[in-house]
Amino acid sequence: MADYVLAYRDQDSDPSDIVVDFYRRDAGGYAALGTEELAAVPKEVRTVNLIPEAQPQLAFFASCGMLRCLTVIRLNNDRVEKLFDYAASEIRVHEGNRPFIQAISESAKSAENFEWYPKEERFRVTLKSTAKNRSKGSTN
Repeated sequence: MADYVLAYRDQDSDPSDIVVDFYRRDAGGYAALGTEELAAVPKEVRTVNLIPEAQPQLAFFASCGMLRCLTVIRLNNDRVEKLFDYAASEIRVHEGNRPFIQAISESAKSAENFEWYPKEERFRVTLKSTAKNRSKGSTN
C-alpha cells in the first residue's frame, strides 16, 4: 500500500461536522485524492480486508451518541471512495474467507450482515435476523 496522509477537520467551525482529507505521497510531495464526510471524530482507524482480491480498505470507527458508527473507505492511486457508512448499537468487522460487517441493533433486537457484491460494487444485506431467530443460532 502506498503512503497516505489523512487530515481531519471540521466544516463550518462545527466540531460535529467532520471530514477527512486524503493525500498520497508522490515524487513531488503529496497529491490530494479527495475528501469524505465522517459521522463523528473516529476513535479507531484500521485497515481491513472486506473486498476479496483488492487493496485493504480503511475502517473508521466512531461513537455517534448512543450508537457506534462505521465508515469504510477504499483508496487507490488517484481517488477515494466511501463504500459503507452505517450506525448501530454495535458494529463488528469479520475478515477471513467470507468477510462481512455485522450491525446489531439493541432497540430493534435485530442484526444485519453486510457483504461486498462485486458486480454491484457495493455492500448489501445478506442476513437479517431478529432476537427470536438469533437465539436459535442463525447469525454468525
